[in-house]
Amino acid sequence: MIEKMRLQNFRGFEDHIVPFLPTTILVGRNNAGKSTVVEALRLISLAVANALNRGHVPRAWTISRRARTAKTVAPTLQNLEINTDSVFHRYGEPPASITGYLTELRTGS
Repeated sequence: MIEKMRLQNFRGFEDHIVPFLPTTILVGRNNAGKSTVVEALRLISLAVANALNRGHVPRAWTISRRARTAKTVAPTLQNLEINTDSVFHRYGEPPASITGYLTELRTGS
């Protein structure tokens, strides 16, 4: 399960942490960033699925000592072959960074 997500220079977010509970509902005005949060979650999901399909954690993922002991991983898209030209804060300078902190990583039911 994803515990929190950090968005840096991604779309309308300069540096923001989004916490998640088992049930989280995104509510806000138009252009507040709800779709951006969903897009970032989708990118994290793709990165995790890709790693599980290959059977390894990419080198670009940051796994801290705390994460190792708490069975968490913090995947980031940094250093992966992804074109970041159109995914950064207010069309400023790249790179954008999306970091998801997972409480557990299961490979099956």
